[in-house]
Amino acid sequence: MPTFGQTGDQAGFSTSSIAKTAVSLATPTASGTVDSANARIWMDYGWTNVKFCIYANTGGEPGAKLAESDEFRVENTIEEAVGFVFSGANRINVTTGTSYWIGPAWDDPGESSISYSRNTTASGRRETSSYAPGLFGTPTVLSGPLDAFVTFLIPAPPATVDATDGAFFDFF
Repeated sequence: MPTFGQTGDQAGFSTSSIAKTAVSLATPTASGTVDSANARIWMDYGWTNVKFCIYANTGGEPGAKLAESDEFRVENTIEEAVGFVFSGANRINVTTGTSYWIGPAWDDPGESSISYSRNTTASGRRETSSYAPGLFGTPTVLSGPLDAFVTFLIPAPPATVDATDGAFFDFF
């Protein structure tokens, strides 16, 4: 399945002990339907609820939330690519050449911290101190991009009917 976003494990990482949404800009090279996502995240101890979000690109910054994955609890204490599932109306269509802001969101982890892997390129990540808000709001600009990507399904081409294969019928 095709992906868009940062699929590798980059050298940097950041930590957070508050609710947050962190996203990076990514552009699919084909059109299709969002199926799943991955982000390299881990806890120092404990657990917190997480989602993966897709935001519209509005004037070069994250705008309205277009989709979010199903929520689950992350509790792994070593860095690993965590998978997210999109279901129902959140299985949105993405368009070739259209940029989206993608990445994980987490609830307040309490006394523990969540860590997330990223690149060290200046201005490659946007963050807001809210858990998966509907409208991203005014972002904080930080180094990135995040080690996060979306997997999507490309629609099958339409079937063709060959009149010589016996599958052609006339109805009167």
